[in-house]
Amino acid sequence: ISLVNSDIFNLNSVLIDDNIATKLNPKIKLDFGGMLKGYASEKAKDILNKNGYFNGYVNVGGSSLTLLEINSLFVRHPEHNASNILFVNTVGQKNISLSTSGTYERYYEYENKTYHHILNAKTGNPANTNILCATMFGKDGAFCDAMTTALILSSFEKDNDNCELVNLINKIISYDSNCQIYVVYNEGENKLLITNKEQGINFTLLDTSYSVYKV
Repeated sequence: ISLVNSDIFNLNSVLIDDNIATKLNPKIKLDFGGMLKGYASEKAKDILNKNGYFNGYVNVGGSSLTLLEINSLFVRHPEHNASNILFVNTVGQKNISLSTSGTYERYYEYENKTYHHILNAKTGNPANTNILCATMFGKDGAFCDAMTTALILSSFEKDNDNCELVNLINKIISYDSNCQIYVVYNEGENKLLITNKEQGINFTLLDTSYSVYKV
């Protein structure tokens, strides 16, 4: 079953009206753990703006940020903790949110096998999509936080515009046309940075063993 193409993953399956959420599909279960840090960073930004602070950033747990105003940002390499995998140009952007989800920080090792914390809800096992991390810049912190987790759970097939990951990226863009998405994919020698943005304008890829795959 395709998560993105199925009714279960229909973004219109939850109706929010006058601060009341209604599930239109009884199969859907709501868990807010994947978006709480992004929501908190967004609310902290609102408080800072209201009190006259418009520079710097809010950091919640290291993986969810709201950038009031900074000129640049580095994204840490998921395979090499001491280095960065990309540089993102944020000049001129204000009050944008950022979230990164990855399989490389919160994990457990048992019998020489690593079990990370991002689980496939259908199997109960850690997601196995060859996606190491996903970073998203956008207009809403909670949405960015939720979508980076969903990106890691999506399967990817190179040059297949109907695969789950590409479909999800397009759905995200339809909601937030100015968002920036960066997905690190590693399948043996097939190492890609999957993105909707332009290298040299929006970002610089720092690891030359990876190549850019533009959606």
